[in-house]
Amino acid sequence: MTAPSPTKSIDVQGTHASTELLETVAAALSDLEVDDTLEVFTDDFAALDTEMRSWSHVTGHELIAANPAGSSLRFLLRKGAPMPTVHRMAMVVSSDQPSLLRAPMGIAKAAALEGLEVSAFFRDAGVRVLSKSFRPRRRLRSAFSRGERQHPHHDIFRLYDHGVHIYACALSMEDYKVEPDDLLFSSIVIAEYATMVAVMEESDINIVA
Repeated sequence: MTAPSPTKSIDVQGTHASTELLETVAAALSDLEVDDTLEVFTDDFAALDTEMRSWSHVTGHELIAANPAGSSLRFLLRKGAPMPTVHRMAMVVSSDQPSLLRAPMGIAKAAALEGLEVSAFFRDAGVRVLSKSFRPRRRLRSAFSRGERQHPHHDIFRLYDHGVHIYACALSMEDYKVEPDDLLFSSIVIAEYATMVAVMEESDINIVA
C-alpha cells in the first residue's frame, strides 16, 4: 500500500533533545486536521526513532512510516483524534542546579506533551528557580550567556505553556528569601505540604527529584 502524500513537512534536524523536537512536531500537528499527514525529517539518531514511536503511540497519532532518508530519518505521521486525559503526574523538585533540573524538567514536559495532567511542586532550593531574579552559579553564567546552555527559566516557561500546574512551597520561599512578587508569573500557586499531598493522592504517577 502506497503511503499518502504529506499534508505538511517539517525539518527538525540538529535537535537531539527529544522534548524540544516533539514540541515542534506537536505544534505542527495542531495546525492540521484529523487524518492529515505530517512528514518529519530528523537527524539519524537512534533515540529519536524510539521517542517518536513512543510519543505517537500514547498520543493517538499513527506512525505510518519511519525510514532512513540519506543522512536523516524520515517519519510520516497521521494526526489522530484528541485523546482524553487519563493519567495525572505530580512531581516534587528540590534543586536549583541546572544539571539536576534537566531530568525532572524533561520528564514533566514529556508527560505534558503526552497529554498527562502535570503538577510540579518546587521546594527547598528549587523555589529559587521560580524567581525572576534567579541567577545560575557563577561558573555556569558564561555558558548561558554564550548560548551553550539554556537558562532554567526557559524550561519553566515551556512547562507553563504546556499547562503544567506549578506550585511553590511557602516555607521554602521564606527560607530562600523568594518574595511572591518575584515569582515568574502570577498563576504559580503558593502552598504547603497539605496541598502537595492532596495533589499527589489524586495522581497515579508521583516523582520526587
